[in-house]
Amino acid sequence: MIRSVLRLTPREGCDRDVLAFYERRGILDRALTDGGCASVHLEVRLPGRDEVVVSALWDSAADYDAWVASADRAVDARALEDLLDPSSLPLGPGDVYEVASCAGKDC
Repeated sequence: MIRSVLRLTPREGCDRDVLAFYERRGILDRALTDGGCASVHLEVRLPGRDEVVVSALWDSAADYDAWVASADRAVDARALEDLLDPSSLPLGPGDVYEVASCAGKDC
């Protein structure tokens, strides 16, 4: 199992717009139904709300690679860039970690 971690830097004051974008386009639900994604979280750094993190557990690196290469994700990424700080672009894939150990409900 692997975890992907995508860090997004919203334009100032646009953190809620980024969250709404994910909701409106059904991105988290799509990740779960397109195959290989066991769970996904959308998080906002506190207190400044200056970073949004998308983290997901995947059955394999190949499953995550297929998600990253999908046409739907490419369309979403291009549209999302309007809400992100230009210094954080271009939007690429997230960091990938091998899950070495796990405890809790997501395991």
